[in-house]
Amino acid sequence: VESAREGLLGSPKLTDPWSPWMTAYYGGANISHVRNIAWSQGLIDPWSGGGVYPATGGIFGPLRQNISADGSQAVLLIDLGGHHLDLFFAHPDDPASVREVRRIEEEMILQWCEEWYAAGSAGHFATLVV
Repeated sequence: VESAREGLLGSPKLTDPWSPWMTAYYGGANISHVRNIAWSQGLIDPWSGGGVYPATGGIFGPLRQNISADGSQAVLLIDLGGHHLDLFFAHPDDPASVREVRRIEEEMILQWCEEWYAAGSAGHFATLVV
Protein backbone atom coordinates (compact mmCIF):
# COMPACT_ATOMS: atom_id res chain seq x y z
CA VAL A 1 0.00 0.00 0.00
CA GLU A 2 2.80 2.42 0.91
CA SER A 3 4.70 1.58 -2.29
CA ALA A 4 1.62 2.42 -4.36
CA ARG A 5 1.97 6.04 -3.27
CA GLU A 6 5.65 6.20 -4.22
CA GLY A 7 6.96 7.12 -7.64
CA LEU A 8 10.07 5.99 -9.48
CA LEU A 9 12.74 4.61 -7.12
CA GLY A 10 10.63 5.45 -4.11
CA SER A 11 10.47 9.20 -4.73
CA PRO A 12 7.07 10.70 -4.01
CA LYS A 13 4.67 11.20 -6.89
CA LEU A 14 4.04 14.85 -7.53
CA THR A 15 0.73 16.15 -8.76
CA ASP A 16 0.80 18.96 -11.24
CA PRO A 17 -2.47 20.75 -11.98
CA TRP A 18 -1.14 21.83 -15.40
CA SER A 19 -0.23 18.32 -16.60
CA PRO A 20 -3.52 17.59 -18.39
CA TRP A 21 -3.87 20.97 -20.12
CA MET A 22 -2.49 19.80 -23.48
CA THR A 23 -4.87 16.86 -23.59
CA ALA A 24 -7.78 19.10 -22.63
CA TYR A 25 -6.85 21.79 -25.17
CA TYR A 26 -5.70 19.69 -28.14
CA GLY A 27 -7.68 16.50 -27.58
CA GLY A 28 -4.86 14.13 -26.67
CA ALA A 29 -4.31 11.18 -28.97
CA ASN A 30 -7.64 11.76 -30.72
CA ILE A 31 -6.55 13.73 -33.78
CA SER A 32 -9.61 12.93 -35.89
CA HIS A 33 -10.85 16.54 -35.70
CA VAL A 34 -7.55 17.98 -36.98
CA ARG A 35 -6.89 18.71 -40.65
CA ASN A 36 -3.99 19.59 -42.91
CA ILE A 37 -1.09 17.63 -41.47
CA ALA A 38 1.61 15.77 -43.39
CA TRP A 39 3.40 13.45 -40.95
CA SER A 40 6.78 12.68 -42.52
CA GLN A 41 8.39 9.58 -41.04
CA GLY A 42 12.04 8.84 -41.75
CA LEU A 43 12.50 5.12 -41.53
CA ILE A 44 16.14 5.32 -40.46
CA ASP A 45 15.00 7.17 -37.33
CA PRO A 46 15.14 4.68 -34.45
CA TRP A 47 11.79 6.00 -33.19
CA SER A 48 9.96 5.77 -36.54
CA GLY A 49 7.97 2.76 -35.33
CA GLY A 50 6.40 4.93 -32.63
CA GLY A 51 5.24 7.62 -35.04
CA VAL A 52 1.72 8.57 -36.09
CA TYR A 53 0.22 5.94 -38.39
CA PRO A 54 -3.27 4.87 -39.42
CA ALA A 55 -4.64 1.76 -37.71
CA THR A 56 -3.90 -0.41 -40.76
CA GLY A 57 -0.56 1.21 -41.65
CA GLY A 58 2.93 1.42 -40.30
CA ILE A 59 6.55 1.36 -41.30
CA PHE A 60 6.01 -1.50 -43.75
CA GLY A 61 3.09 0.20 -45.48
CA PRO A 62 3.00 2.25 -48.68
CA LEU A 63 4.77 5.59 -49.02
CA ARG A 64 1.51 7.54 -48.45
CA GLN A 65 -0.90 6.37 -45.76
CA ASN A 66 -4.03 8.44 -45.16
CA ILE A 67 -4.96 8.92 -41.53
CA SER A 68 -8.16 10.86 -42.13
CA ALA A 69 -10.91 9.70 -44.46
CA ASP A 70 -10.60 12.86 -46.58
CA GLY A 71 -6.81 12.53 -46.88
CA SER A 72 -6.11 15.86 -45.19
CA GLN A 73 -3.85 14.00 -42.73
CA ALA A 74 -1.35 11.59 -44.21
CA VAL A 75 1.79 9.75 -43.17
CA LEU A 76 4.58 10.01 -45.73
CA LEU A 77 7.39 7.45 -45.43
CA ILE A 78 10.97 8.35 -46.28
CA ASP A 79 12.70 4.98 -46.52
CA LEU A 80 16.34 6.10 -46.68
CA GLY A 81 16.23 9.25 -44.57
CA GLY A 82 15.27 10.95 -41.36
CA HIS A 83 11.91 12.52 -40.58
CA HIS A 84 13.30 15.96 -41.42
CA LEU A 85 14.97 15.20 -44.76
CA ASP A 86 11.97 16.48 -46.69
CA LEU A 87 12.52 19.95 -45.17
CA PHE A 88 16.10 20.28 -46.43
CA PHE A 89 17.03 21.77 -49.78
CA ALA A 90 16.87 19.30 -52.65
CA HIS A 91 20.11 17.50 -53.48
CA PRO A 92 20.93 15.23 -56.44
CA ASP A 93 21.72 12.40 -54.00
CA ASP A 94 18.30 12.53 -52.31
CA PRO A 95 16.54 9.16 -52.22
CA ALA A 96 13.61 8.74 -54.60
CA SER A 97 11.22 8.47 -51.65
CA VAL A 98 12.08 11.95 -50.34
CA ARG A 99 11.60 13.44 -53.80
CA GLU A 100 8.17 11.82 -53.96
CA VAL A 101 7.32 12.94 -50.41
CA ARG A 102 8.20 16.54 -51.30
CA ARG A 103 5.99 16.33 -54.39
CA ILE A 104 3.08 15.00 -52.31
CA GLU A 105 3.60 17.65 -49.63
CA GLU A 106 3.52 20.35 -52.28
CA GLU A 107 0.27 18.94 -53.70
CA MET A 108 -1.25 18.78 -50.21
CA ILE A 109 -0.28 22.37 -49.36
CA LEU A 110 -1.64 23.65 -52.68
CA GLN A 111 -4.92 21.81 -52.02
CA TRP A 112 -5.16 23.29 -48.51
CA CYS A 113 -4.60 26.80 -49.90
CA GLU A 114 -7.20 26.29 -52.62
CA GLU A 115 -9.73 25.08 -50.04
CA TRP A 116 -8.96 28.08 -47.84
CA TYR A 117 -9.48 30.53 -50.72
CA ALA A 118 -12.62 28.72 -51.89
CA ALA A 119 -14.08 28.97 -48.39
CA GLY A 120 -13.75 32.76 -48.57
CA SER A 121 -11.20 32.89 -45.77
CA ALA A 122 -8.72 34.85 -47.85
CA GLY A 123 -10.96 37.92 -48.06
CA HIS A 124 -11.39 37.97 -44.30
CA PHE A 125 -7.65 37.62 -43.78
CA ALA A 126 -6.93 40.47 -46.22
CA THR A 127 -9.17 42.82 -44.24
CA LEU A 128 -7.33 41.89 -41.05
CA VAL A 129 -3.89 42.51 -42.51
CA VAL A 130 -4.60 45.79 -44.27
